[in-house]
Amino acid sequence: MYQSDFERLSLHDKLAEIFENGEEINLRHFNGFTIKLFQINDFFCEIWYSSEANKIYDVQIVDVNKIVGLYNINLDFDKLING
Repeated sequence: MYQSDFERLSLHDKLAEIFENGEEINLRHFNGFTIKLFQINDFFCEIWYSSEANKIYDVQIVDVNKIVGLYNINLDFDKLING
């Protein structure tokens, strides 16, 4: 699936695509949310979950250049993107 196709999906369908075809990379915590980072094909997205509300609030596409700063991790982007 291409990023442009993914962006047009409903929240429910985005989650189905992530859980079926995504690879979990890492997680972080921010303002009461647990945010999980996933890779799908050649793009990255985050699932924003609140344990207090027991609800997924959003799925957001993340620019690859922001991942290292957000997650404080060292990623081999060539390996992630090209397999």
